Amino acid sequence: MSQTLRINATNARKNLFKLLDQVALNNLSVYIYKEGLENDLVLQNIPKVKSNKQSNLNNNKALVKKTYGAIKTKGYKPNEFELAKKHLVKRYKNNNGIK
Repeated sequence: MSQTLRINATNARKNLFKLLDQVALNNLSVYIYKEGLENDLVLQNIPKVKSNKQSNLNNNKALVKKTYGAIKTKGYKPNEFELAKKHLVKRYKNNNGIK
């Protein structure tokens, strides 16, 4: 469970680096109040969320392979890029349950 400290803005400015160390190392939450502000400001350590980049990359690669050659046109179409983009977005939304 994290500890909480409420401090005024002047003291927070004077001790900023010490407060940052406490937040980072000791799981301290600091609420900073200042006259004229309706709400306190908060310094808080937020756990880093692991990225799922490789999974997203694999899904996107598979989607590109599935949609490759999906636009069948004859001759030159000046808006072919737009047609392909619309088709790719539609397929992506369908495959990922997005409406």
